[in-house]
Amino acid sequence: MKTSTFLNILLVSMFILLGSAKMIAQSNACSDMSDLRAWRITVLSNYQSAKQDEKRLAIDAAQKFVEKAERCRINDDFVPWVNKHLPEWISGVSSQSTPTVASRVAPAVAAQAPSTYDAELAKKLGADDRGMKMYVLCILKTGPRDAEIKGKDRDDIFTGHFANIGRLAEQGKLAVAGPFEKNDRAYRGLYIFNVATIEEAEKLVVLDPAVKAGVFVPELTLWYASASLMATPEIHKRIQKPQPKSN
Repeated sequence: MKTSTFLNILLVSMFILLGSAKMIAQSNACSDMSDLRAWRITVLSNYQSAKQDEKRLAIDAAQKFVEKAERCRINDDFVPWVNKHLPEWISGVSSQSTPTVASRVAPAVAAQAPSTYDAELAKKLGADDRGMKMYVLCILKTGPRDAEIKGKDRDDIFTGHFANIGRLAEQGKLAVAGPFEKNDRAYRGLYIFNVATIEEAEKLVVLDPAVKAGVFVPELTLWYASASLMATPEIHKRIQKPQPKSN
């Protein structure tokens, strides 16, 4: 075999090996969703901030999320939402220059006003600087076995369902829960879990006897909202009239 032919074969083999290694590395990167979850939380936690550095964090995380989702061909509703709002966020950061007279006066006026901020309460409720925190919103939809489970079996399932709600609320894992009125979406109930990831919420929702039995099926999504929701269970105890004890 000629030396030139051998070198050509060697070069082609090297390119193939390098290409294969690159494909394997990309496949492994695409199978890891932890960075997407972290970027989503960063976006939701910072995109409404008035602070330039926090706004830039949201923009950077949003761009990384979209780039990976498109590169890995991940179909996620978060991508079109980000693409819709990203130009506005970038424009907002770019357009902020020398503060106006009003913006320079505002901090001084705010400093003179009495603060109602309760640092101890904010810490207890898990609030960030904007009084917000991450939850997981769970919509309970009609499940495949809802129509077939009747009588005492159904009564027992719902007794366990309500007991589980109370138990999770006592444990601080559930901020709010409640049923929907009749609707055409098969929506039956709602949970707002006090956890920061879908994985944590999945471990909690499977404890629901109605979910286990197939009466309900859960749909989970991250939700960024006021940390004051965590005070709801305690307030509810004070506004609910005493209930008759069951035998």
